[in-house]
Amino acid sequence: MINVGITVRVADGWLGGLNYFKSLAVALNNISSKEVHVFFLTNDAAALSHLNGKTVTVKESSRVFCPSLLIRFLRKITSIDFSLWSESIENDITIFTHVQPGRYSRVPEVFWMPDFQHKYYPEFFNSQELLSRDNAIRSTAWSREILFSSASAERDFRQFYPELTDVRSHVLRFAPILDVNAIGAMSESSIREKYKLRNTFFYLPNQFWKHKNHQVVVEALSALSDDFVVVCSGETRDHRNPEYIQQLLAKVSSAGLNDRFKILGVVPREDMYALFNYAVAVINPSLFEGWSTTVEEAKYIGKRLILSDISVHREQNPADALYFPADRADQLADCMRRIVVEYDPKIEVARKSKAALAYPGAVENFALDYIDIIKSCMEKM
Repeated sequence: MINVGITVRVADGWLGGLNYFKSLAVALNNISSKEVHVFFLTNDAAALSHLNGKTVTVKESSRVFCPSLLIRFLRKITSIDFSLWSESIENDITIFTHVQPGRYSRVPEVFWMPDFQHKYYPEFFNSQELLSRDNAIRSTAWSREILFSSASAERDFRQFYPELTDVRSHVLRFAPILDVNAIGAMSESSIREKYKLRNTFFYLPNQFWKHKNHQVVVEALSALSDDFVVVCSGETRDHRNPEYIQQLLAKVSSAGLNDRFKILGVVPREDMYALFNYAVAVINPSLFEGWSTTVEEAKYIGKRLILSDISVHREQNPADALYFPADRADQLADCMRRIVVEYDPKIEVARKSKAALAYPGAVENFALDYIDIIKSCMEKM
């Protein structure tokens, strides 16, 4: 049995990251592995207690998330994470994944880099964040293992860090948590009444971060007739660009789109399922993604998508998707018109049925691929 450690911070700032780890835990518990047991070391065990299962144990770790001044000082001068060192002894952990490697480690430590947005859009980061990201990636020279969520990110790694040729890369594509039985549980009339949705609507479930590119959707709506509506959900705070949401709201108001570009904020999971289910299509206009949760959720719910034409969206390859250049509102508007014209309830039902059949296999592959990566890393160490 290989005992694996993963550190999982519960915080409001990155819901997508937290959902990623929840998805991994669910996938691992579903297969009930006899080869691997995973410890989720977290700052809030109560919030993740539902993830305890046959393959995953959730444990609160103050030494990891609230280290003493001495531990922090030693980490700074030695590049050794003594918190992880202690946890590895206490829980007999033989490898950590999704952590930044130290110069010296008691057990193997595998770094996870979701994407290289900072290389394409450095203007979205401050100088300290840029330095921190680069230092974290270069620390993989000590562990010689790195994990990505897409082949697109893996290619970026080789392009931007050619000096790290000795670092082995692994791609782990994740599958989201979906309760297939809950997707149609709420009636269409109920969700429409709750959020006052009168028209056919498109759904955009992205956090309101600047690189998510909501503004191109506002511009597209300006070119469309009044019966086109976009409903948005997601965290409205962008810690890198705190003024962004107000700028976006001003743009919406200036365009006279307050009734057609609806911002709901974070919504309950059951409402999210209903919005996916009853939308005419889902839009993800993002400038950059590591592996889009929005796309994966829509793909396995069986909803048609309109996507910015970036490499990872092509890699995710959802059925019947339409693509547009991320800076071309006119082409996005054309895609939205086409979705409405081509909408066929029979095709929608068929796509949903096919997606529901494919989903369990995607979840199983997520878990099995992770275990294969763990075993591969252990063999090389």
